[in-house]
Amino acid sequence: MVVVVLEMVVGQLHGGVHLHVQCMQFVMMCVLVSQSISPILFMFIYIVHSKTALYKAAKPARYNYERTNKEEFMKLARLLPATTVYAHCDLPCGVYDPAQARIEAESVLAITKKMADNQDPDFRTRALILKEQRGELVKHHLWVLWTDYFKPEHLEKHPDLHDLFWRATKAAGQAKHSSDPADAQKSLDLIAEIDAVFKATKQK
Repeated sequence: MVVVVLEMVVGQLHGGVHLHVQCMQFVMMCVLVSQSISPILFMFIYIVHSKTALYKAAKPARYNYERTNKEEFMKLARLLPATTVYAHCDLPCGVYDPAQARIEAESVLAITKKMADNQDPDFRTRALILKEQRGELVKHHLWVLWTDYFKPEHLEKHPDLHDLFWRATKAAGQAKHSSDPADAQKSLDLIAEIDAVFKATKQK
């Protein structure tokens, strides 16, 4: 099957064989379904044929040729396996706020208190998992503020900023694995100090 398809493509390149685009697509779909060739080789054969057939067909304008070729490629892309990727926006969009860390820290405190008042093992297991997740988010939001928002000019006006963030992230880690509400409250208090510095940088 692979040899037949390659011979048809070579014949198309040399003008010996002329296949309609839809017919060639059908043949290649059959080849792909039967897994006779790899998806990469399938893509190569498809693109070569599409470019050649479109070039021979009445010599269309360059814009129409590129647009049609793009549409054909997009059809091909829909046949290939899709992969989901995740990323954090590090653009200087200005949408930063310690409130994100504060909300998660408040969740840690609330969960810690609920765990102290409930001895059901299933409830405590679920609460512990949620507390770990919320505690990790506290640290994440603090790190984003520390590394992405605050600039050297802020450090000049607030020289203890690095130490404050270090203590806040350490407190968030302590609150994450502690069953003492006081540790969760200490994390909230340090986030409040960071919030005060953050608001001061917003003043003009």
